[in-house]
Amino acid sequence: MYFGGDNSHLYRSIDRGLTWNTLPGPYNFRSPCDIVVVPDSSNVILIGDGITGSGHAEYHRSINSGQSFALVSQRADRPAEIPGLACSRLRNNVTFGTNWGPAASSARPDRRLLAHRQRG
Repeated sequence: MYFGGDNSHLYRSIDRGLTWNTLPGPYNFRSPCDIVVVPDSSNVILIGDGITGSGHAEYHRSINSGQSFALVSQRADRPAEIPGLACSRLRNNVTFGTNWGPAASSARPDRRLLAHRQRG
């Protein structure tokens, strides 16, 4: 189980939340909206990061159980966040995520469903 607070460390619990250990950093997550451990690949961790109205929506991946993360993609056209991620055990090489942020016009927010195929 993983937890990450705004502008903070990432924490991991291996006893269902009884105790928490800080993972080595530093990390550049502003507000990790969703953290997913890929089924049948517990060393792969995915994080959707961002704050609506401040910065860009970012998608990060770790292939070493959170010891380090790489920026996989970023939505740079306007401020946004990725508040939800999903990955299935039956198709764990594809991740789906939601994208939330201000629209080009202020009439309604921009909502998108993103898909990312993992490599490596």
